[in-house]
Amino acid sequence: MSGGTGLEILVVDDDEVTRNLLKEVLFKEGYSVSLAPSGEAAIRILSESKNSESGKIFPLLLSDIRMLEVTGLELLKTVKKISG
Repeated sequence: MSGGTGLEILVVDDDEVTRNLLKEVLFKEGYSVSLAPSGEAAIRILSESKNSESGKIFPLLLSDIRMLEVTGLELLKTVKKISG
């Protein structure tokens, strides 16, 4: 089913194989996928997209829970602050 949904998904995982596998599966289903290798990178991507004129909107974020530095739960709390 690759219908090109137009939905933009941000995938956050510190494991490169997992990130790329998720990207491949989601892309085949018609989603646009952006990747972040860490919670810090995801925060940077989300902040930049919010502050840019033509910034991407990510209605869905898929994140690993156990990552170094910024965990998935900490990322969720930060995303709530950024989008609030």
